[in-house]
Amino acid sequence: MLNLTLKENEGLKLGQEIEIKVIKIKQNKVELGTTAPEHLKISRTANCIANALTINNGD
Repeated sequence: MLNLTLKENEGLKLGQEIEIKVIKIKQNKVELGTTAPEHLKISRTANCIANALTINNGD
């Protein structure tokens, strides 16, 4: 895992087409912005885990 320390308006690029940028930092929350091609699905990790649990429980 790569750990980074970023300030507001800083970001990183993954390859040529994906960019993640810190939009705002407020107390214990960080607002991120993403730019990526439309064919890529971007999801929060918490949502992915919840979906996997739902599928595994047969709901």
